[in-house]
This record gives sequence, structure tokens and C-alpha cells, in this order.
Amino acid sequence: MRKGFNFYRSYYDVANELNDSDRLKFLWAVIQKQFDGIDTELTGIAKFAYLSQKFNIDTQVAGYESKTKTKLTPIIGGVVGGSQGGTVGGSVQEKEKEEGKEKEKEKEQLVKKAQTLLTVNFLNWFNEMKFKHKGVKGNFKTLTKTDIANLKELKKANYTPEDFEHAYKVMVDSEWVKINSTDIPKHFLVNDNFSKYVNTVVSEQSKFNPYG
Repeated sequence: MRKGFNFYRSYYDVANELNDSDRLKFLWAVIQKQFDGIDTELTGIAKFAYLSQKFNIDTQVAGYESKTKTKLTPIIGGVVGGSQGGTVGGSVQEKEKEEGKEKEKEKEQLVKKAQTLLTVNFLNWFNEMKFKHKGVKGNFKTLTKTDIANLKELKKANYTPEDFEHAYKVMVDSEWVKINSTDIPKHFLVNDNFSKYVNTVVSEQSKFNPYG
């Protein structure tokens, strides 16, 4: 029987963005998965929230099961649940298989929607930053798969909106960027570049060279 698990800061941050009802659903789904290995059926925003943390949750569960050589199963009436007597008919198995496929399709669609939302929100922000700090209307409309992967990594690092704006301002003030015209999402989202920009003190911007 599992005694506990690490409750990541990202779980709290995501839950904090939800209303009371969705927050309860999200947190209960995390708890059930961590202790009983149950994949709770969620819908709407609660499902988006869970999917955003699914990699971390599944990794924790897999790590526990691998370390303890124990498969998480629900506890029913004080007894660890196992297989019940009898065999499942072929028609039931086929039905469950089809339902599983439908769930996977639905999950893939939700992931795509979440990815699209992440991309749109970032590009809107980037275009607004360009107008705010350069007086030029931004017109960036797409991100590559690599850009999206880099953006997800930055999101996981829990940088604040202020950190993102600071990094953007340092980037556009960089002489290297001005000369090479690299004030674009692709350059900004490279994690090494972003890290250098976000950790650069404003008073030293004029001397900043990301490759120096």
C-alpha cells in the first residue's frame, strides 16, 4: 500500500487556476492515480488541467511501481483489489477495446487543442510585446514543433509573466539581436537563449551578447 507521493508545485499552480469544482475534480484525479492507479474520467477544463500534468503523474506512478515491484490497485473494503472471479466474455472485451480507442482519440484531440491554445496565447503575447517595446506591430502566426517543445519546457520551469517580459526586453535591446534580426519566437524560445536573457541584469543590457 502506497503511503505518500511528492506533490509538485506545478500541481498546485494548475489547481490554483481552476474554479472550486474543477479544482476538486483535478486534485482527486491526481490522488486516485497516485494511490490506486485509477485513471479518473474527467471532462472540460478539469481534463485539460490533468492532461497538462499527466507526464509528471504517470512518471511518478511508474517510478513507484518499478521501485517497489508493486502494481497500484484500488483498495475495496480494506482489501487491495484484484481480479474477480469469472471470465469476461469476448463481446465485453471488444466493447472495452473500442471504448479504449475512443478515449485515446479524445485524449489526442484534447492534447492538440491544449497545444493550439498554448501556441495562440504565446504568439498573441509575443506580438503585443513587439508593439509595446519596439512600436512595431507583430505578425507572427505559427510555431514549429521544436518551438512548441521549447515553450513547454519554459512553462514547466514556472517562469512568471514578468520573467518572460524581462527576457523579451533584454533580447530586443541586445546589439547582437539587432544586427542579426533574430527578435523572433524561434530564437526567443531556445531554452539556452531564454535563460541568458532572463538572467541578464537590465543595467547591463547594452553589453549583452547571447553568444559572448
